[in-house]
Amino acid sequence: MATIIGRAHPLVGVVHLHEKGDRFQEALAVLKRLPVRRYDPATRQWLFPAYLLPRVKERLAELSVDYVESDFPLCGLRRPDVLEREDLKEYQRKGARFLAEAPHGVLLADEMGLGKTVQAILACEAFDADLLVFAPAFLLEKWRQEVERWTGRRVLVFPDEVVSVEAEAVLVSYGQASAGDKGWEAVRRMTLEWRAQRRDRSLCVVFDEVQYLKNRRSRRFKNVLQLVREIEKEAKAPVKRMGLSGTPITRGRPDELLAILEVLGLVDERGNAYSALIRELIFRHLTVWEYNRFAGREVAVGLRPGRDLREFCGLFTLRRTMEEVAGELPDLVRRVVPLPLDEEAFAAVLRKLMRDRRTDDEAEALVEEGLGVHLTTERRALEASKAEHLKEYLRMLAEGGARRIGVFVWHRDVLKEVRKFLEGEGVFRGWRKAFVDGSTSPRARESLVGSLAGSGDPVALAATVGAVNVGMDLDWLEHAVVTGFDWSPATFVQFEGRFRRISSKRSVCVHYLVGKRVELRVLDVLLRKVKALDESFGGFERQARVLAALRRR
Repeated sequence: MATIIGRAHPLVGVVHLHEKGDRFQEALAVLKRLPVRRYDPATRQWLFPAYLLPRVKERLAELSVDYVESDFPLCGLRRPDVLEREDLKEYQRKGARFLAEAPHGVLLADEMGLGKTVQAILACEAFDADLLVFAPAFLLEKWRQEVERWTGRRVLVFPDEVVSVEAEAVLVSYGQASAGDKGWEAVRRMTLEWRAQRRDRSLCVVFDEVQYLKNRRSRRFKNVLQLVREIEKEAKAPVKRMGLSGTPITRGRPDELLAILEVLGLVDERGNAYSALIRELIFRHLTVWEYNRFAGREVAVGLRPGRDLREFCGLFTLRRTMEEVAGELPDLVRRVVPLPLDEEAFAAVLRKLMRDRRTDDEAEALVEEGLGVHLTTERRALEASKAEHLKEYLRMLAEGGARRIGVFVWHRDVLKEVRKFLEGEGVFRGWRKAFVDGSTSPRARESLVGSLAGSGDPVALAATVGAVNVGMDLDWLEHAVVTGFDWSPATFVQFEGRFRRISSKRSVCVHYLVGKRVELRVLDVLLRKVKALDESFGGFERQARVLAALRRR
């Protein structure tokens, strides 16, 4: 029997040694020196992370061990002509081909603005499959428009529209999966009914903004995964899973990585030998553990940056940056504006807010970040105390000739102040204005922002960051004024991505109004997390450089 080497699983390499072959003991020693490995006596195979395969092959070749290679074949494209459209860029063809040909679940982690939605749609077309999309509610309308534009398919949004056997695409919001049992049961029943009518057709399941499923204990995660598994169980044709996210790991924690692997179908919840090896790799080799005196035990601090983590994520991830695919794209201009804050005004606002109600979840999250339980309240007070400086800064931009201004805040009470100012200040008289927060419906957001983007008049957009942070193109602005930072790298990267798209024709100047108190601490946390993201998936060097430069200022 020959020695066999290859992949027994998308993430797991395997070697079956011929025990009577030459150099058996030397080859066995090579495997035993691997940092993570397991021997399966049932199959008499050695299992190890697949990213170590090149090293293992190299060592066996040095020992002159003859072996036979085994690997997964790529999926054939049933409609390769789809990827030859003249209106596609070369990187879009490569991304769509990566998604369509992968024989297992994969993650497209392109930087914001490179069109992950279009690439997923074209991959589905090339694979000639139906499309099931899970996405945040405010992105469903954009998905409908893109699917209809690129494919002409009939699209349904569950549970708002009735089941039809003619529908080739179905959209479901993550919010539905988080809803009560009755609401989700209706969506689940409709989706299964749709698939029962079309079970002979292949299916692509797309998890857009896959970081929304990072909590494996959440109702959303459990409901979505259970539904997908039910569909796969009853299917008579292949079901392909695809994840999309520019920031798949938002907090740099091992449980987030494990959640992504389970969503993509690369880790089995039942815990077979392959899944057990992957869990061991993540939690023992790729995680930093430190003793926590409050917990009285070691706790996971985060993923361990390094070559092993990047190579492991590279087994299932494709990521490209703006620089790699569009060097001619104008970069953002960033300005950090330190504010001379009124300490008494800040203290007065802080005292008032400290008397307000805070949630247990908020406090728990803050403690976990190591920032202190009062930091969110302190940041809110800091932003409120910036209000007068913010108004003066907006007045200065308008008087200086700016004609397309966006102002982005973190809290709605500050947005109310900004709205009152823009509607009453003389320099903004005659300007077209729009105001967007979390209560604005997705369709209304698109309409309001679109009306400003296409206007020839001076325009001002005022919004909370959360309301425009995903799915909005804001590269039509000249100036974007932001009242600080958030400690989530996903928020920072996504937000800056709103101003820099593949179709951008101009450079946007982003003005960060910074109060030295809390924001320096937030920047430190943000920089650490972005560096961890870069080590995990690559392609975040620019954001790390930007944050380091902002911190120095």
